[in-house]
Amino acid sequence: MKKIFLSLSILLAAAFTTGVNAQMSVGTSAAPNANAVLDLVSSNQGLLLPRVALTSTTSASPLSTHVAGMHVYNTATAGTSPNNVTPGEYYNDGTKWVRINEANTEWYLSSGTVDAGNNKAGSIYRTGNVGIGTTSPGTKLEINNGTTNGAVKIVDGTQGAGKVLTSDANGVGTWQVPAGTIITGVVPSTVTNFIPTTYSPQTFYTGTYITLPAGEWRIDMLAWIEASGTAVEPIPTTGINNGGFASLLLSKSNTVITPPAFAAANIKSVIIPNLYTQSLALYSKYGGGAIFVDLSTTTTLYLWAYAAVGFKSTTATLPDKNAFQLFSRNGDVGAYGPYTYIVATKI
Repeated sequence: MKKIFLSLSILLAAAFTTGVNAQMSVGTSAAPNANAVLDLVSSNQGLLLPRVALTSTTSASPLSTHVAGMHVYNTATAGTSPNNVTPGEYYNDGTKWVRINEANTEWYLSSGTVDAGNNKAGSIYRTGNVGIGTTSPGTKLEINNGTTNGAVKIVDGTQGAGKVLTSDANGVGTWQVPAGTIITGVVPSTVTNFIPTTYSPQTFYTGTYITLPAGEWRIDMLAWIEASGTAVEPIPTTGINNGGFASLLLSKSNTVITPPAFAAANIKSVIIPNLYTQSLALYSKYGGGAIFVDLSTTTTLYLWAYAAVGFKSTTATLPDKNAFQLFSRNGDVGAYGPYTYIVATKI
């Protein structure tokens, strides 16, 4: 080692005293790399940089001036953020010291002060503000996109046209349909008929439905339900309506009744009254109301009718449309129709 040191000293001294431009190899008898002024070769030793105590990235100290290309190993923790320095390798770009961050970054791994380094999967944080498009962020995250629209894009599966970013009680934001948004459902253009198989109260799908995003909704509905057939009891002209009643309800299925989650007053169905005076029809119910629901995901809700009908005879074998049949007069326009609708308002 003494021989190498002495040889290197003699070579350097010769170069400086004679002003000769030359290339040198240390640790090998081979010629130096053609692009290197100094070629160091070793399998078990390294290059030890000068160890100095820097005071800040903007101060040249302990050097007398900034020199572009200068490399040192800093031993001090000094200065004030953002110009502070910590132990590690630095180079000088001619105006300031720049840390060589092979392992260190501007981020910590969560729940501690361990530098994030090359960790690409762990959660990270920093104590200062983050600016995108600005050099002086005034909040934890500030994005300045100038006059160009679309500075932020958040895709989490809840996004959609017209939605607004809404916070929950914990500050977690999701895209939500704004309150007051109105969505209209689908009403068939034809009458839906249903032929029961028993002489008992019936539930049937009217053919009307509505598809809604997640959230709380007020659903207003209107329907015209009728029954006919030789077995149906005429509605009496006086006294209690022994001809039965009807109600409207919602289901997440069009084949079986699967109620949604209800909100607000927990109203689950709406009873509808007689359409005309009792002397004018056997069984004709017309009316509507509102049901409040709370949907966790985008859901299609189907409008069902419950019909309790009185019978004057039960001798006919069902199903028999001539004996007992139910109708939902959906798209029956008439003189002042149509008479059926379903519409939802976001609450």
